[in-house]
Amino acid sequence: MPYINRKQIAGYVGQDPDYRVMPNGDAVVSLTVATVYSYRDSAQQWQDMTEWHPVAFYRKQAENARALLRKGSGVYIEGRMHTRTWVAEDKQERRRTELLVEKFFPISLEAGGAGQADTHQGQDSQEEGGGSGGSASMAGFDTPES
Repeated sequence: MPYINRKQIAGYVGQDPDYRVMPNGDAVVSLTVATVYSYRDSAQQWQDMTEWHPVAFYRKQAENARALLRKGSGVYIEGRMHTRTWVAEDKQERRRTELLVEKFFPISLEAGGAGQADTHQGQDSQEEGGGSGGSASMAGFDTPES
């Protein structure tokens, strides 16, 4: 039986990217992305429910996210869910489930949640140049299992 671990989101970046370099030299960016689900309540009034998604970018994707994303930016992301554990400075074990980014590109989010790709800034995870020009090619790459 095949297993599927895929997630796609389109939403707004919640804060400026938190960029750091791991001991092995790999770049990492962490941030959260807000998505909104709209529904009618029992009084038939529209209500919005915001969901925050922790997201992690690694290596070249981290460099691209650092250059392209800011708080409030619209972004489309594809990736897989991953739970990591570590021991914090207080000796307590911590767990975090996050979306590991395989593909992303900035988008313009309009009222009603429809997104339009900013294809002039599309980023391919294999792309070495980073920046403008080109289409929103979205080839994936391996992320660390840590």
